[in-house]
Amino acid sequence: MHAFDTFTILPTLHHILKSLSSSPCEIRYETVDVLETVGSVYTSMRSFVSCTPDFQVLTVNEQQSLFERNLHGISSFCSNIYYRDTNFFENAICYGSFASIYGSQMIDIGKRRLKRLDLDSTLLKFILLIIAFSSNCFIVNIKDDVHNDSFFNGTFRLYGSQNVYVELLWNYMIDRYGFHETVLRFARLVIYILDIVKDASAVYISNEDHHDFVNDVIEQTKEELVISQNNMVPLWGRTLTST
Repeated sequence: MHAFDTFTILPTLHHILKSLSSSPCEIRYETVDVLETVGSVYTSMRSFVSCTPDFQVLTVNEQQSLFERNLHGISSFCSNIYYRDTNFFENAICYGSFASIYGSQMIDIGKRRLKRLDLDSTLLKFILLIIAFSSNCFIVNIKDDVHNDSFFNGTFRLYGSQNVYVELLWNYMIDRYGFHETVLRFARLVIYILDIVKDASAVYISNEDHHDFVNDVIEQTKEELVISQNNMVPLWGRTLTST
């Protein structure tokens, strides 16, 4: 919970909405502003996953492969949390600017998805880590040479981490909701994640601006992992002064 809150962009989105609320309706986000907002979600999720001990025990090549497989998926899921919690698309300027890039139909689909998102924020933060350590939560193969993927010969190293988070999530849900409600909520979450992955993949394939931008984000992320591989990253986003 601390790690997610450390790297959240919710304050940034609230600031954007506050600034736009006093602006004339003809003022719009430019394309670069929309993509910058999308990119900030990727940065948020990259930082969130990077500070986990499970990520830090991986080799740099494995870290690169993990982000290449999953950063699109977890960022798409997390963006739903951010947009829901800020009522982002209820702002006409935000809606219009995003619709100009992604199309009003896709934004309307996204808005309907937000209404299905579970209200338990703790549960959603668990889910982010679970899909972050999945074998692949993005159904588009974007590698030119799959044999350079560090997990090509097996993703078993990820399952231990993922199973720990799944068990924690399950125990949390059982304790809070009981068995019957837990089964129903978990099933709804699985369906929701599959819908998000489907939508994100469709946008990636069909939208050239988005496609090129997020590819650049992934490549930049991989380069930064190499540069910073000897740097100490506080576990769970905690510094020595954190409590």
